Amino acid sequence: MNITLSKSLTATWVLGVLLSANVLAKAPQTPDQIPILPASAEALRGSAYGDFGRSWQNAPHNTTIYQQISRAFPTAVVWRGNGEVSHFEYNKQDLSKITFTNLKGQQETFQHHLDRTFNDGLLIIKDGKIITEEYHNGMKPHTRHHLMSASKSLTSTLFSTFVEDGSVELDKTIATYVPEAKGTAWEDVKVSDVLNMTSNVQYREEFDNPDAEVWAHESAVGWRNVAQGKPSTNREFLYSMNKMDKTDGKFHYRSSETDMLGQIMENVSGIGSAELFSQRIWSKLGAEEDAQCMVDREGACVVMGGFGTTLRDLGRWGQMLANGGKFNGLQIISQDWVNKVSTGDHEKFEHYTGMLPKGAYSAQFWIADNERNITSALGYAGQQVYIDRDINLVIVRLSTWDKPDYSYATDSYRAMEAISNHFRK
Repeated sequence: MNITLSKSLTATWVLGVLLSANVLAKAPQTPDQIPILPASAEALRGSAYGDFGRSWQNAPHNTTIYQQISRAFPTAVVWRGNGEVSHFEYNKQDLSKITFTNLKGQQETFQHHLDRTFNDGLLIIKDGKIITEEYHNGMKPHTRHHLMSASKSLTSTLFSTFVEDGSVELDKTIATYVPEAKGTAWEDVKVSDVLNMTSNVQYREEFDNPDAEVWAHESAVGWRNVAQGKPSTNREFLYSMNKMDKTDGKFHYRSSETDMLGQIMENVSGIGSAELFSQRIWSKLGAEEDAQCMVDREGACVVMGGFGTTLRDLGRWGQMLANGGKFNGLQIISQDWVNKVSTGDHEKFEHYTGMLPKGAYSAQFWIADNERNITSALGYAGQQVYIDRDINLVIVRLSTWDKPDYSYATDSYRAMEAISNHFRK
């Protein structure tokens, strides 16, 4: 595998900019339009090696499907627990006219950016109080919106509890915790390399290349129809992977690494990831609603991109991080882990600085600004959580972009930075 890649090209892999030209367009919807599930989710999945641009993940289907995943795919419930709901106070403020310089060099208001990039829900929390809360495109406060790869950061917070209690050590090999990995490409890979996506296991997140591993991966977890003779479960896919011919040891975005973290946690505990997330994270937040996780054909939670939550509940998770791991009167994850996911090795991030010039990647989190320790979760088509701990700011955005456009992600981060700068004055 050739790993010498331009910064902008590699960054686009993350969000699938290199899709076929056949991605369907969709018109903006008004808030009172209620999405209706297409007649056949199976038809949306299509051939495992067909036109990726016409899948359920893309326009015009994604606005509908992302808000109704449990009607289209098998999901596991992430129970909220039986505790009281932790309520937010409100201090409404109008931030819509805050401006930033977009990629085209133009001044753009925050509101205009949201309108042109298919925003479904927006939540801004300052000092623990909600200052902005909006729902669009049929989304409601009780709607569980699909998070795609923002799920990776939720998985990180769960994984932190295994590191904290000593049941997983980052300098051990994968085979230490997953005996099935012996004899596979994962056998001698360190847990820390999987956590930071710096392993030497080959995974190409190339959506324009049907031979890339991401296609077989999505087929294996049930996001696309299974190709005959190919892996039909997540585990089968992971154990079928190969080593890279060479690696530079730097961060390369690979969804397979997150699912291997899921394998570690399930092997160590003997409990499925959806239940683990409920026990260790979700039930402690005082969430209003159960969360959910898409599962593969074995019923295993697809932790690399399968979680779905409501807007406010995702805000509770983000506020927990802003509080140094504390929320609802509990220390849910360690302060050390929050520190870990707030800064990273910028030199290892060199292939992705086109999107985040001051960025880094650490333990399944995108560091939006490594100099100011601003961390974030990021998902395909615009699911984002932006956390500026210095000023106790949390921004949650749930979107279904009409196209997985690299420029949307960059401009979204610039818009959030403008909000951050507004409160840092």
